[in-house]
Amino acid sequence: MGLFVKEARRFAATNLAFGLSTLAVSAIVWWEASKVRPSPYDPLGAGAFPKLVSVLLAGLAILLIARVLLGYAIGDSDTSLISGLTDDGDQTHRRRPFLAVGVLAGLTLYIAALTLTSVGFLWATIVFVAVIGFAMSDRRPRDLVVAGLIAVFIGVALNFLFTRVLIVALP
Repeated sequence: MGLFVKEARRFAATNLAFGLSTLAVSAIVWWEASKVRPSPYDPLGAGAFPKLVSVLLAGLAILLIARVLLGYAIGDSDTSLISGLTDDGDQTHRRRPFLAVGVLAGLTLYIAALTLTSVGFLWATIVFVAVIGFAMSDRRPRDLVVAGLIAVFIGVALNFLFTRVLIVALP
């Protein structure tokens, strides 16, 4: 019992140190991003993205520190999140290497379509998300409709985000 408590304290101390160092890195990133001068032609400026990353990083670090201080276990698991690494024989997911290769090929075609053709971002994104979504499903007619609806939502939302919020010129 004493060994278990000692090891648990060591993991808690390690996680606490990691959380504090992550918080420090986040503060340094914020500090350095604040030094970047605003751009006259870019409404967000060059420092906006690093500041966003530093805020997200600080939030995760604070969450980690809070969990450690409240005594919650961090990173403990009885089973692996990666299918096939455990020997229990109870796999709930089947391996689909052809799907992985297909997604990579689809991503390559998506990037090529945006780069080399006049296909717009909205339509290329809708087709890409619909095809990948359908490929990942059980491939029933209902799945095609659901994948299509999700693809339209994601395509329109990303197009709005990039063109209206972030003011990025898309192909």
